[in-house]
Amino acid sequence: MAHPASGRDRLPQATAAFRQELTDHLGHEEREAVPLIEAVMTRRDWKAFPRHQQKSAGASRERRSSSRTS
Repeated sequence: MAHPASGRDRLPQATAAFRQELTDHLGHEEREAVPLIEAVMTRRDWKAFPRHQQKSAGASRERRSSSRTS
């Protein structure tokens, strides 16, 4: 088993790496994804998007859980 201090020792580096990955990801969204969304979706489409995603994710979860019980 790993020594408990080893995880704490890695925390600053892991946090910095996570921060960089998240910053890069959000930067990509702002530079590329948002302009694309604005070009192809209306405000009405964008407002409906979260509801559509929730329904879609729910359907995916239902399919996964039913395949496990089969």
